[in-house]
Amino acid sequence: MRRALSALAVLVGLASLPAPAAAGGWVQKEGGFYGKLTSRLLIGSAAYGAGGESVSVPSYLDSQLNLYLEVGVHERVTVVGLLTPYGRARVDGEDSAHYLGPFVAGARVGLLTEGPTRVAVEAHYGYAPSAIGTDRLLDADFTADDGTDLQVVYRPAVETHRVELQGQVGRGFAIRDTPAWVTGMLGVRLNTGFEHALTGYGQVGVQPWRFRFDFHVSLYEPFFQTVELTNVSGVGNTRYLGAGFGIAFALSDNVGLTLDADGVFYAQSNARTPSFAFGIEGRL
Repeated sequence: MRRALSALAVLVGLASLPAPAAAGGWVQKEGGFYGKLTSRLLIGSAAYGAGGESVSVPSYLDSQLNLYLEVGVHERVTVVGLLTPYGRARVDGEDSAHYLGPFVAGARVGLLTEGPTRVAVEAHYGYAPSAIGTDRLLDADFTADDGTDLQVVYRPAVETHRVELQGQVGRGFAIRDTPAWVTGMLGVRLNTGFEHALTGYGQVGVQPWRFRFDFHVSLYEPFFQTVELTNVSGVGNTRYLGAGFGIAFALSDNVGLTLDADGVFYAQSNARTPSFAFGIEGRL
């Protein structure tokens, strides 16, 4: 790639390959499009209890298909959407349930759209219906590794409406001749089906040749409320500080393949196993 003479040139270079879904303040150009189709897989036999305890549970497998979209409708406005058209969870190799959602739509508005530093606000509305068929694949008492008795459920979906407002910031720079970036997001999510929460996301990445590597952290904090029930799927009332790595390879200037692996530093009411996501992304 041509040597970046300034941070602005780095941003232009970043736009030449499919970008990560976490925009971090960047908006699409007017008429621009970004899409990412992802298959996420969760396999394990342990969970984080409502108090953060480690507890062994029957084996589970949870897979879902996700579609993320961005469309630039104005030089400062990007419409965003997130669809989960298919999900299936299975516990102990027998009981299973299908689910849809969440379905999320909103817009990102760029406040600072020129130069190496970008700032934006994003607002969206989402809805997630209940699981189709069995609502609870698991509902039993278990003893955690520390001796605590816990009620543990596996609910793959919890019906809720949600509204979220985010502040986003990002900055592009160069490490020698290689484009790099750092982004951050902080938001407030209002839910009808469970507690409201603070959300956060941070990412640092580098893009050598046709590869893209990033390290990211994520936060979900239900406004310091007590989490009382352990839901292995992590849907509903949960608390976590997560981290993960992402790798992408551009097949062309417009299409790329992605792989993400995520875990947690700390969690309450969540799966105690890594999450893997394989995807294909593209832009116009």
